[in-house]
Amino acid sequence: MTLQICVRAEGAQSPLSLIFKGAGKLGDNVRDSRPHHRISTSETDDYDPRCWTFWDNKFRASHQICSDYILKFKTWCRDQKIEGPIAIQLDNLHEQCSEPFRALLQSNSPGPVIIPIYLPGNTTDMASVVDYDLGKLVKGSIRRQFWNEFIGNPTSWSDGGVSASRSGFQLTNIF
Repeated sequence: MTLQICVRAEGAQSPLSLIFKGAGKLGDNVRDSRPHHRISTSETDDYDPRCWTFWDNKFRASHQICSDYILKFKTWCRDQKIEGPIAIQLDNLHEQCSEPFRALLQSNSPGPVIIPIYLPGNTTDMASVVDYDLGKLVKGSIRRQFWNEFIGNPTSWSDGGVSASRSGFQLTNIF
């Protein structure tokens, strides 16, 4: 699982994002044909709506996940009436530096223009506000909440194994 956090200096905070490994469970009512969206509507209803969930075969920020996240974030900004331009710190990943991704950031649709601020290569662990400081706090909190949940109800996590979708539901509700 990959955790994505976008932090604003003030005002409303966008939901945390989780990227799970796999393509999701196929069902009758599939929202989208892309692999990371092939999740039945009945399954997506089980995820906590305060957490954005994505699926990727390598559970990381692929080109499509990066684009989908930015579209979701821009829509959230528009709904929150947050005007741009907005600066966003990025890790300098190939996916985040591609021309299509940069064009998406510069578009004023569906929400504000986003100005990327790229970290120098191989400095994310040292320089990223989210990874180095805030991310550690959030990940520590998630870890504590997971263990409290596990200790309080170990059979819900361990009896017969836990399916990927079930663990995803439980993890989004830990937030």
